[in-house]
This record gives sequence, structure tokens and C-alpha cells, in this order.
Amino acid sequence: MNESRPHLVPVRSRDAEDFVRLRHRHHPPPAGQVFSVGAADDTGILRAVAVVGRPVAQPTASSRSLNP
Repeated sequence: MNESRPHLVPVRSRDAEDFVRLRHRHHPPPAGQVFSVGAADDTGILRAVAVVGRPVAQPTASSRSLNP
């Protein structure tokens, strides 16, 4: 079995939203996105994205916090 480790790749906001929209149809695209990063395999296929954004809930919203 050929084991390969995923590596981090930059992901544009629009591409991250499309990734979430395609694979998690039960979730809306994230709001308040600040940045995103992806994990790709050796062939360059995007396998996962992490979207980091501002908190949506008012009690946790501050200028110093981000939500994964």
C-alpha cells in the first residue's frame, strides 16, 4: 500500500465555500470567513479544508477571537 501524507495548501475563500457546499450539503457556507487552508494529497487533490472566521454568536464576538 502506498501511503502518502497530506500537505497544507492555500485555499481561496470561494474554493473553500464550494468544498463545504459540495461535501456538507446540510450546512450553509460559513459566514465571516477570515482565512482558509486545505489539505491535499500527493496528486494535488484537495481532501479537506479548514475555514477560520469570526464568531457568529454575539456573546463570543470580540476583536480577538476566531472560530475554527
